[in-house]
Amino acid sequence: MSVEAIVKVLGEPPFLMEGLSGGVPTQPGVLAYDWRGPFGLGLGTKNDRTVLVLYTSGTLKYKTAKGVKYGAPLGSVESAYGKPTATLLAAQGSLDIYDRLGLAVRYHRGKVEIIAVFLPGTAQRIWKF
Repeated sequence: MSVEAIVKVLGEPPFLMEGLSGGVPTQPGVLAYDWRGPFGLGLGTKNDRTVLVLYTSGTLKYKTAKGVKYGAPLGSVESAYGKPTATLLAAQGSLDIYDRLGLAVRYHRGKVEIIAVFLPGTAQRIWKF
């Protein structure tokens, strides 16, 4: 799906920022379109056309196929999906990346704060690790 198509549905995002929220190091040029306030959604792109990652935060509306959702305790993701490909330190908390699944989960204060999905095998296009 294109960035343009998502903007057409959700409207212009309240927040545009370099990198993704949460203080996790991203690759140069990653830009976040963030609708977290009104919709609990955001996306990351490099060229303003192609979506690299979709993420949700601050809402219980969305969950993974195995039931992981916002506010879930730290160990629940590893119990559901096994060991992550990589764990990155964030400004506050950490990000577990499951590259083979196309899933990343950011923790803050021991709970799931952000759930992100991306094309499996492409995490290194988004984050530095």
